[in-house]
Amino acid sequence: MKSTSKVEQIKQGLADGFLSKTRTGFEKDIILEALNKKQLRPEKAADLLGISRRILKYRMAKYGMAASLGTVRLRQENPEE
Repeated sequence: MKSTSKVEQIKQGLADGFLSKTRTGFEKDIILEALNKKQLRPEKAADLLGISRRILKYRMAKYGMAASLGTVRLRQENPEE
């Protein structure tokens, strides 16, 4: 059985997109927390995060969050992706 070093394991994790998935989850959590703190109002959440409303809306769309009628919901993620 071949033993792999920590460096090799980290390289494999990077190749598998581990950091990308971790960052995505972190950004989603931060956005949702800001929206919850600001009563689901994207303009106020953007101010809290220190980003423009345009950037917040872009990231919400990127992560499958839709803002409609004062509520924020997550679209169901495709498990095949």
